[in-house]
Amino acid sequence: MDKKPNIDFEEAKLALRKKDFSTAIAGIRAHAERGDIRAQILLGILLEDGEGVEADIVEAMKWYRKAAEQGNARAQSRLAQAFMNGDGLAQDYGEAMHWAKDAAVQHEKSALAQIGLMHERGYGVARSNLEAAKYYRLAAIGGGRFAQIKLWQFYWSGKGVPRNRKKSMKFVEMAALGGDFEAQRFLGFLELDSGILGAPPNRKRATKWLNMAAEQGDFVAQATLAGKYIDAPNGQKNYVLAYKWVRLALALWDDTWVECREYAFKDLDWLRQNMSLKKIEVAERLISAWVQKRLGDELSGTTSDRGSPECSGQPNRRFGIQAERETQ
Repeated sequence: MDKKPNIDFEEAKLALRKKDFSTAIAGIRAHAERGDIRAQILLGILLEDGEGVEADIVEAMKWYRKAAEQGNARAQSRLAQAFMNGDGLAQDYGEAMHWAKDAAVQHEKSALAQIGLMHERGYGVARSNLEAAKYYRLAAIGGGRFAQIKLWQFYWSGKGVPRNRKKSMKFVEMAALGGDFEAQRFLGFLELDSGILGAPPNRKRATKWLNMAAEQGDFVAQATLAGKYIDAPNGQKNYVLAYKWVRLALALWDDTWVECREYAFKDLDWLRQNMSLKKIEVAERLISAWVQKRLGDELSGTTSDRGSPECSGQPNRRFGIQAERETQ
């Protein structure tokens, strides 16, 4: 018989929050070995992420499987994702579908989205956009952002469903309100460019959506906001915010959207030539505050989206403001 834990599960979680990893891991592992589903899932997460313990994806999957075999939908969905992607397990689409279906019966939105993705791409089943749309719809109604994004794209292009821009906008707005930065950016661009469903462009709503994406670390939205604050009509210009967003954008920029990066450098050079040192100092303080908040969110796990079959990782990049190329 497994040894009785020295501390209860809540005390082990408290030790984890306090970074007392030796106490936390010992307690969590003891509860996991006695069949506590909560502890098995948490131990899997810690092993997968390497938090307080050496990362071991294979060992993590062992604990997810133990929880999954007890009927936990979250663990079943994670196991399905692992089999689908080959994360710590041999890739096996049959096993992926098995575990995803077990979780989907319990209305687990990530599992429904996984089944949709497997039908869309023909992973172990006949490729069918029609079947994919059916499962994406079930996941989207339950709040699954990945599925909402998929239905936005499906209805926009007529993939697996009749083309319907109104329904497409419904799902992209659901995703944006749920926190998806790409959906927020898309709505911001649409409001700036042509308006939504025949309505005229709306700068105020565009700024709202772009700001939501920018706050999550989307460098495209950040650079776009900076340009809009520079080019705004008199009375609406805000060089301090423009400086903040363009500096952050250039610090976060990866190897995509490269054709836009030079415009961002030009905006930064222009701001440095036309702003007082006092205003630049204010902007730099705003940058520092934003970085600290984002690092805090990242460490607390609030930027994570573990349940999605696929996640775009751009906004979760580490923040190296000093890495930004200085003016030439």
